Amino acid sequence: MASLAFEEAVAHYERALSVLVPRDRAGELLRCDLLIALGAAQQRAGDLRYRETTSTAVDLARRLADAERLAVAAMGHARPGGWMANANVVDQGLIALYEEAAAALGNDDSILRARVLTQLAVELVYTAERDRRDALSAEAVAIARRLGDMVGVMRVLVGRLIAISDPSTVAERLALTADLDELATRLDNTEMKFHAAFHRAGALLEAGDGDGAQQALARMEIAAAELREPFYRWWGPLGRAMWSTLRGLPTAEQDAFAALEVGTAAGMPDASNAFAAIMANIRGYQGRHEELLDGVRSYVEAQPYMVAWRAALAWNLCETERLAEAREQFDRLGSMDFAVPLNWLWGSAMDSLAWVCGDLGDREAAAILYPRIAPVAEQVSVSVLVTFSTGSIGLGAGVLASCLGRWEDAERHFEHALAVNERLGARPWVVRSRRAWAQMLLERNRPGDTERARELIAAGRAEAEQLGMARELVRCERLQERL
Repeated sequence: MASLAFEEAVAHYERALSVLVPRDRAGELLRCDLLIALGAAQQRAGDLRYRETTSTAVDLARRLADAERLAVAAMGHARPGGWMANANVVDQGLIALYEEAAAALGNDDSILRARVLTQLAVELVYTAERDRRDALSAEAVAIARRLGDMVGVMRVLVGRLIAISDPSTVAERLALTADLDELATRLDNTEMKFHAAFHRAGALLEAGDGDGAQQALARMEIAAAELREPFYRWWGPLGRAMWSTLRGLPTAEQDAFAALEVGTAAGMPDASNAFAAIMANIRGYQGRHEELLDGVRSYVEAQPYMVAWRAALAWNLCETERLAEAREQFDRLGSMDFAVPLNWLWGSAMDSLAWVCGDLGDREAAAILYPRIAPVAEQVSVSVLVTFSTGSIGLGAGVLASCLGRWEDAERHFEHALAVNERLGARPWVVRSRRAWAQMLLERNRPGDTERARELIAAGRAEAEQLGMARELVRCERLQERL
């Protein structure tokens, strides 16, 4: 394992288990240790049998009433770096297992307890328990720091970065990643260097620093190559797909398929989810929304806890002129007070809701949504750390402010969103920024607004033609007619 020869380690552990015949408790404990070690080796080799091996170790540790082994075996379900076992589901069984393991360890400080609390917080990412995630991961960091275990501190810092990843925590995550990078460099820990760069890339992009984010992604790929693990190799292609999609590059679709291929080969259960999200962006700016509807509906049915999918469905229905159906989906979210869970999909969901709100002209909904989005309007929307981005959050804020007739706020948001998207080279979002701003000017209709709108429409239309943004060309044409 230390030599990164994971496949060989799997073979050795399997041979050890094949000859072990437990005759007493000591033998059963040894078998449990070997199962835990085998599961870790299988996981790092990209061998999906690790899930079954880990479950067997958990059952044995529970039968032996060994709290520490139960905790270690339970954490074997997490992917490298403490990543959640499967982002496609809210795994209530695994959440209960971490709760059981934490209770069995008691309340005394230990790195093991800190890590279990962190994993519990990570598995709660797609639930509405934002405060609990914050409290659990903060407690884990405090325990590790009290114990002075620097390796343990790094591991729980990574978990906290996952657990609290949402637009409200950019400043804290930048500070935590700087902390993590300093520790990883001092201890020469390649795995932690990867996580520091990985999480920093997402936080920097959210803060609007595209160059810094790209530099962090480059450092992340260097570390991934050294680690030689399928899980780590997946994120580089995914980051490249995110950038090419954000910028509307001709290679975007090719990059998305490349990431899917690497993720599928690595056995990542959420590789298809990430691919679907990226392709939804690509097909969206190509104006091929009709092709997305069935797929997005299937995700809404399969993952009802992901509000972002239902919001995306409503937006795609608007883009295909099915406003009555869009209204139905929008009202379902409205009946829940548009309770978008505060996690790394918040920005994507709010972006979709803002566009739908504008298309439907729903002032009541805008009055609910605008105060939520305005505080982070100067940031960039980045989902699942480096998976996909919808550009400046200010664009959605501007759409909502326009819907409310708050013209000065809307203009301020559009001006900022256009500047940010231009700086990032996010051309599809530059087009949308210009078109939405032009629409707002025509609705306000003050002296000089028509001429400014004319300039924005012309510039947006020219870029939309270059990018092949069919739907935006239709919208620009309608605004041109209003002139």
